[in-house]
Amino acid sequence: MVQRVMLTIANRIEEWELGQKQGSFRRWLHRKTNNAAVDAIRKRCRDAANYGSVQSELLNNEAIQPDVQQEDIEAEYRRSVFRWAARRIKGEFQETTWQAFWLTTVGGQAASATATQLGQSTGAFYTARSRIMRRLKEVVENYESQ
Repeated sequence: MVQRVMLTIANRIEEWELGQKQGSFRRWLHRKTNNAAVDAIRKRCRDAANYGSVQSELLNNEAIQPDVQQEDIEAEYRRSVFRWAARRIKGEFQETTWQAFWLTTVGGQAASATATQLGQSTGAFYTARSRIMRRLKEVVENYESQ
């Protein structure tokens, strides 16, 4: 499947032009890669269903949907960029500040309980979390504009 995606990208690379409305090369490549991956997954599902067995005939009578949808790929991309940006900026903040951010934002814990647990005031916690979120947004925007 990776080879199919790479071949598709190689065949379409001439479509991208600097300065077009498509945005950055990274954004164009991301969109084309997602589309090629979804197409490859759909083709694999169709190929599997056309194998010729009794089970395949039954599958052909059903609507075949790939397990992976465009939204799944996009969500995984956003998670991946978030994790990358988080690793990149983590050292810019004190460990307890980062823990408070991570426990509440990623871990889903209550802000007031986490602030108390880590010995911070709730107001200081919200201020620190806002700084981390602003910095994350800055790094992600910079990454995606390249």
